[in-house]
Order: sequence, then structure tokens, then C-alpha cells
Amino acid sequence: MTKRVEGDVPKLPMVLYDYLRLLDGLEKKQDIARGTPLEAIFEPMIKITKKYMNLAIECDTVIMATYLHPAWRMMLFTKRFENHLVRIEHLINQIFHNRDSHLKSIRPSSPPKESQSEPNTTQADSESEDNEFNFYPKGSDTLEVNTEMDRYNTGSFPLETKGDVLAWWKVSLIITSLRDI
Repeated sequence: MTKRVEGDVPKLPMVLYDYLRLLDGLEKKQDIARGTPLEAIFEPMIKITKKYMNLAIECDTVIMATYLHPAWRMMLFTKRFENHLVRIEHLINQIFHNRDSHLKSIRPSSPPKESQSEPNTTQADSESEDNEFNFYPKGSDTLEVNTEMDRYNTGSFPLETKGDVLAWWKVSLIITSLRDI
């Protein structure tokens, strides 16, 4: 697994998923190897995999990278890391609120431009060409969600619409990069 996570592309959001796949594969092979000479090698391998997976789930950076990956959001944590859910939700909410208050404190006095991620969009904003395979909610079918964070967690953001799911994160990256220049 170490060889797979090395390189120039971002792999951190996939660490927990890869550990889960590795653990599931080892457990299946252990079941198949019961009563054979290979049976003894799987228990230490499973123990070490669980050790490193537990280290990864305790790392806030791994949690945030996994959470921000659109394929996972909270779903991976909800399905496989139930014991850690309270801590993970608290961490994500704390980071979101800290970043939100920071962005509000540096916001210019002029009113902000209307966000493109609003549910009232036009056909020109759609990337799906209104075909039969557009399964995303439209117009009045779009769920009304109170916060940007809830919209991201529930996956109810209409993905065929041009815009940002987490606009606050993009703004923060721009501000941070401008400050570093």
C-alpha cells in the first residue's frame, strides 16, 4: 500500500478506503485459508492493517481530505467508522465554522455576487443537455437545504449545474494563496 500512495497525485482522500479494501480482502483470504498452512499468516497482517487504519482515522488531515472528496463526504465514515462519527462531525463543523467566521471577518463591505450554486438556475447553466440520463433535481424538485454544509453532506446539490459545492473552501484557498504572494 505504501507504494500506491507515493507519487505526485493526491492520494490522501483514498487512504481510509484503501485500508478498508485491504482489510476486507485479507479477511476474505483468511476465511478461504482456514485449515491450510497459510492460515497463520493472515492474523498478523490483519492486526497491522487495523493498527495503521486506526492511526489514519485519528489523523484530522486524513479525515478532512476524505470528507472533502466528493465520493465519500460523510458516507464512508457513517458506513464503516460509526465509533468515530461524533468526533468527526465535531471536527468538520468546527473547521467549517472557524473558516466561515474568518471569511466573514475579511469580507469586503460591498454586497457579494449571487452564488452560482443557488437552486434557481437557467437551462444555460446545465451541462446535461436535458437528456434522459439527467437524474439530478431541477427547479422546484431541488431540496431546500439550510446550509451549504448540509447540501454537501446530503449530496442534494444538483451536480449538472455549473458552480461550486463548497464555495467557501474555494474562496479560502484564493485568499490564502493571495496572502502568500
